[in-house]
Amino acid sequence: MAYDILPRLPDPNTSPEGPGFVSQTLLNNSPGMIHPLNSGASVSVKFSGDYWTITLSYPKLTIAEGATLFPFLNALQGAFSNFYVQLPTSIHPRSGAWAEMPSASAVSLGDQSNQLKVSNWSGTILAAQSDLSPGDFIKLSNRHKVYMVLSVEIVDLNVAVITLSSDILDTAAVASATIEVNDIMFRVRQEGNTPAQTLTADGLYEAITLKLRENIL
Repeated sequence: MAYDILPRLPDPNTSPEGPGFVSQTLLNNSPGMIHPLNSGASVSVKFSGDYWTITLSYPKLTIAEGATLFPFLNALQGAFSNFYVQLPTSIHPRSGAWAEMPSASAVSLGDQSNQLKVSNWSGTILAAQSDLSPGDFIKLSNRHKVYMVLSVEIVDLNVAVITLSSDILDTAAVASATIEVNDIMFRVRQEGNTPAQTLTADGLYEAITLKLRENIL
């Protein structure tokens, strides 16, 4: 399950080509509650797993650019359909695309709930002149959730401990998964209705903003 067969938000790298956005905002949300105590301390509890929200801002669009983007968005019927979006900052690791991935048998859970271990790291990964850096993005090959890499530490003779931005809640999935680092896409839905397409007197569509939420189901 690398990726489902779902449409991808048109961008300058798709066919047909879509318009580029002028800004992107990526936010890792941790739903929960924090309650202050009389002593000045606080207690907290998480309601659910973390999820990404993505905000994409577009400039004014020509009629030709709108002819690619708006039909795609309207086909989603608001917030009821999943699709993929690829962000230019998270396509590949900063060191470059990997030529091969570690085998599933090399990937296991780490000591903390947001860690993965990869054995024979130097033999299989660095030998291919690839690496991971803080800020890179990865996913498990059999799940949709995307994680940001916070750190990579080499321990116990070529075992890499990868600390991630979120806890791995579906721990059973790790036993049969490898990690994917190339061509990362986020599986999302719109957070509400499709933005209106307003054509102005200068023959351009008004700037729009897309608000998207990661949906891993």
